Amino acid sequence: MPVASVAVEEALLVLKLAFLVLLYLFIWRIVRSAAKDVRMPQESFVLAPGSVPGLGEAQPIESRFLFVDVAALRAKQLRRGARPRLGDQAVLPHKAERVAMEEVKRGLVFYDVAVVKLPTEEAEP
Repeated sequence: MPVASVAVEEALLVLKLAFLVLLYLFIWRIVRSAAKDVRMPQESFVLAPGSVPGLGEAQPIESRFLFVDVAALRAKQLRRGARPRLGDQAVLPHKAERVAMEEVKRGLVFYDVAVVKLPTEEAEP
């Protein structure tokens, strides 16, 4: 074999190894950041009806972003086995997301928005 082909094969082998190392580091970083997201507190929480004393209906949701957050959290509960709150009014089978959106629209889902306190910078004298 000529010397040039051996050098090309060695260069390709080095590139393959570098690619695998970078791929491993990329996947490791994604998994690590996903694990951090799971440990962080969520912005809003879907509550059970019995945990909110004195409320007959949930507050109406003005923000479409909050609506999506609350419906997504409720859909997660439904997929994990929670019972739908629509009662006999629901035509089954529907996807959990559709049932959750309808429950939120009708005010059957109570939620709490956590107040996020931002760190304040101390003024220097």
